[in-house]
Amino acid sequence: ALTVDITGVSINSPPVVNFTVTNQAGSGMTGLAATDLRFNIAKLVPGSDGGPSAWQNYINRVRGGAVQGSQERSAADYALGTLLNFGNGSYSYTFATDIKTAACPAPCADADGKALDLSYQPGLTHRVTIQQGNSAYPKAAGVYDFVPSGSGTGTRRDIVSDAKCNTCHNQFTAHGTRVDTRLCVTCHNPGSWVAGTPNTPVDFKVMIHRIHYNNGGTALPSVVAGTPYKIGSADFSSVVFPQDVRNCTKCHDATPGATN
Repeated sequence: ALTVDITGVSINSPPVVNFTVTNQAGSGMTGLAATDLRFNIAKLVPGSDGGPSAWQNYINRVRGGAVQGSQERSAADYALGTLLNFGNGSYSYTFATDIKTAACPAPCADADGKALDLSYQPGLTHRVTIQQGNSAYPKAAGVYDFVPSGSGTGTRRDIVSDAKCNTCHNQFTAHGTRVDTRLCVTCHNPGSWVAGTPNTPVDFKVMIHRIHYNNGGTALPSVVAGTPYKIGSADFSSVVFPQDVRNCTKCHDATPGATN
């Protein structure tokens, strides 16, 4: 097993994150390279007009005309900052993205055309995530919430814990090595979508509720009417939730530490 522990974040220009990676014995994992890791930073925007708060990623890309939350990583069409390895399981990473001046990629809007706001707001809760992305190593993620201005405790979104997901999924995993829903929501936010007719939001709460409520094509009205529930080329129309979908507490049970 690996444990990624983020020990601090500073934002002077590009953010700098300090972290440690240890194995199941508590020994430092010294051999990680920049190609093994993926980094992200988002802010939690308070809700308005009775709506819920929502994460907004500072790092975004455009695919097929749609805006999607993203990460910094070593791959084509991605940015990568500077990783320092101190040789004892301790590391620091300087983001390539300066979130104080982060660009909003065109069309800079959500699936409904509402403009995105990527402005730096240091008084809001921010989240840095680190994904261990090398499939040769155990899956692991680090998550760190903080308020850059240092004023107050910030707001939270305590929705669903990984432990609740794993009562059905054993180990909830997506996109290869992503295992923490707190990481998922920073990209799968209301500003991320897939272009089509109509456009498909990939906001976590919308996507997960539709997948689970659909129940093998028998419940989601659009699927019952003959339109498959697809996200890009992936068809989720046949997914089955093996119990009554009205059992909301199967996932939503106010488990302490549930933070999305």
